[in-house]
Amino acid sequence: MSDRLSPAVVFVTILLVLTGMGDAADQKVIFHMDELIRIALDKSPEIEASRQETEAYRSRVTQNMASYLPQVSAETGYNRLRRLYTYSGQTLPGETDLYSTGIMVSQHIHDFGVTEGRVEQSRYNLSASEKGIDKTAADTVRDVQIIYYEILKKKGFVEVGEESVRIQQVHLNQAKAFVEAGVRPKIDVTRSEVELANTRLRLLRADYALRAAFLDLENRMGGPPSIYEYDLADVPVNGFYDIKPESAVADAFHLRPELAMVKEHIQAANALLKASRGGRYPAITADAIYQWENNELPLENTWQVGLNLSWALFTGFRTTGKITEVHSEIARLQAHQKQIELQIQREVTLACQQVMESTESIKTAESALQQAKENMALADGRYQNGVGNAIEYADAELVLTQARINLIQANYEYLQNLTLLDHAAGRLKAEGAATCIQAGCLFLNTHISLLHTENIFTVNHYPKGILANG
Repeated sequence: MSDRLSPAVVFVTILLVLTGMGDAADQKVIFHMDELIRIALDKSPEIEASRQETEAYRSRVTQNMASYLPQVSAETGYNRLRRLYTYSGQTLPGETDLYSTGIMVSQHIHDFGVTEGRVEQSRYNLSASEKGIDKTAADTVRDVQIIYYEILKKKGFVEVGEESVRIQQVHLNQAKAFVEAGVRPKIDVTRSEVELANTRLRLLRADYALRAAFLDLENRMGGPPSIYEYDLADVPVNGFYDIKPESAVADAFHLRPELAMVKEHIQAANALLKASRGGRYPAITADAIYQWENNELPLENTWQVGLNLSWALFTGFRTTGKITEVHSEIARLQAHQKQIELQIQREVTLACQQVMESTESIKTAESALQQAKENMALADGRYQNGVGNAIEYADAELVLTQARINLIQANYEYLQNLTLLDHAAGRLKAEGAATCIQAGCLFLNTHISLLHTENIFTVNHYPKGILANG
């Protein structure tokens, strides 16, 4: 048998490969929320910028720590000197060469808190920067979840629009049949055609709104999650929560990275105050020099070792001004901390109210939808029996469509408000985010006892999967 493949085999192989690629491209990739969150955290340019900023602060710690280590330098040089010599009672000018080379070592001994304060300041600024990464990650998780639910909401609107178009088309066909049978006036057909056109227009707008929502998601994620066409897995609402605002506010004060950041900045300012006060006192260093020097070769070696004390006795009140500036900065940061605490309290309280409002909205929307379905059934029956008219039917169908839209909107706004509450309470974190998102429940960290979530939420009905997650 020949080792070479026949042209027919090669052709069939290529055809199969291309067909497989085509099938893969035709299939939609389904993403769950936790997958999108992981992609967003990995690709987000904002998080990368925060990471690089943190690295810059880490390098400043290294720079300030360098003052504790010996400073070693070496130098070599050549100089042409002109000197005056006294010889036999006469002063005579003379020129000579000077060659030198040597190594210098300087070691910090004590400066009354200047170096220590600068090191502490850089460490606190580094810690604040790390809290900034946590905040950026939490904001990213929040935005992805909000947009995810917005896409699902708009998908629901499109599905309702498609169903409405189907109903209107059926009704139009019925109206035409009744007119041809002579039991209905021609205006019924005209009105049905107008209602169908308006419904198609609403569907068109809903479809483009859905496309815009996908663009928002890709923009927030730093790009599309897949090179192929993709869709999102649904997240049903399977339970409600009794909210305790007081406990949520207390935990937000403990968990919000913004509050932790300003506290770190206050500590950094206090460290800078220590360094500024140290400027009023002397600085002590130990110095050693080993040098070779002479007017001609070979050079002669010399050395010296000693302690140096330098004291800026008067700097034009510069140190006093610096201390006053730092005091003002500390007062500003403390006021900013109070402002953040008030803002957090407002955000958490408002988020709790929005969740409670959404809960009531879902219950009301469910009742309204049931009534709209009954009304539609009556209107359809009356129209089929020749008792009702096209206007009554169109009004009933519009009420039913709006009721379906209201329920979809209430469901996903409830999930969006849960996300906002989760974010306001400081619970959206990069690690382990969305552990029970697919169950349609509020995000709870795996370590529930650590976050004291049982003090905030009383679950009336567990969504599917929440017990397994935590």
